[in-house]
Amino acid sequence: MMKHMGFTANECIAWLRIVRPGSIIGPQQQYLKDQEARMWDIGSKGVKGLGLDGKKEDFLAPCSNQDSDAKSLDLAQQITKGM
Repeated sequence: MMKHMGFTANECIAWLRIVRPGSIIGPQQQYLKDQEARMWDIGSKGVKGLGLDGKKEDFLAPCSNQDSDAKSLDLAQQITKGM
């Protein structure tokens, strides 16, 4: 969804939680946020698959964005509190 359709991580998480409640929790949410910029990048380049080139560190490296990290933390706290 992020790679091919340009969804944000938060939009993907919201959609997945609507169609399959409980499917994205804690670390999975942060992982999606960390991969957002990379997915957009390889999607815009037309890279097939996950663009890993066989390197484990490519797959695990986060793409940090402080503003989106703060929003992600805020959203996680709201969900934890039950909004």
